[in-house]
Amino acid sequence: ALGVLVHQGDGVAADVQRAIDLTQRGCDGADMQSCETLALFAAEAGKMDAEHVLALHQRACDGGNGQACGNLGVCYANGSGVAADVKVAASLYAKGCSLDNPHSCANLARALLAGTGVDANATRATQAFERACDGGEMASCNDAAVAYINGTGVPQDNPHATALLEKACTKNFAQACNNLAVGLRLGSFVARDPARAAVLFRRACDGKFLAACNDLGTMYMIGTEIPPDLHLAQEVLTSACDAGDLNSCNTLAALLYQENNPNRDPTKAAALFEKGCSSGRQDACSNLAVAYEEGLGVKKDLKRSQDLFKKACAAGNTIACTHLPKPNPKKK
Repeated sequence: ALGVLVHQGDGVAADVQRAIDLTQRGCDGADMQSCETLALFAAEAGKMDAEHVLALHQRACDGGNGQACGNLGVCYANGSGVAADVKVAASLYAKGCSLDNPHSCANLARALLAGTGVDANATRATQAFERACDGGEMASCNDAAVAYINGTGVPQDNPHATALLEKACTKNFAQACNNLAVGLRLGSFVARDPARAAVLFRRACDGKFLAACNDLGTMYMIGTEIPPDLHLAQEVLTSACDAGDLNSCNTLAALLYQENNPNRDPTKAAALFEKGCSSGRQDACSNLAVAYEEGLGVKKDLKRSQDLFKKACAAGNTIACTHLPKPNPKKK
């Protein structure tokens, strides 16, 4: 415990080497958690090669430390200090999970879902996700909830799924807040409540789950589910767009075209559609084509417009296809 405090600088000056020395002393005294902590500290600091780190994980796992078994499994999965072997990795995840290590349970669940190193089994995967969730792995609460919503390997159970998402969202796991917000907005697996959905989208957005920012911005922009607020819409969409979310960039561009927007900026909107189109977003290409067709924020250019419509249509954008000339009927 002292080694951890020294490593973190909790109440004492942070000193990585001293932390390593302290955990080495504990490991020499056969404390398996110290051996595992030593492996983590030494690997992070580059003070120990992969083979020695592996040996420490193995010693601690053999001594009944679930965290060590899980981390040893990751070494086998990634081929770190040992030849990669997904079957061994999966068995180590199972051992770590049986020793109540939640991260091991989460990795075991993912292996069971994908059939990686173990026969695929969606029922066991959901059970492992729930065990990880009970141990504090909030991502696993979200994964288990999705399984119960979809009935993947377990009977569909929307109330239980909702409770799992509530639990994870309360612990600020942003994706769970987003998933719960989606359900509340649509009324799909929980009673519809757009106002609460907006609150949870905001929490997820603040937690850097950028898809939530786009949904929240759309709700504020349209204003049919919650009171409209174009200022807040632009704020959250700009933040997410600047962070790289192309959906938010596209929605922001549409907002900047709106005539009732006091911050209307067709030039910036066209630039955002250009950005999205260049990144492979065909809806952005179609919107950019409209801009060139009508001269909105760019100089009117019908040839450029048609080229963009053709590009988007060829990629499967049906709206773009409606802007292309219909082929002449064949002469008989």
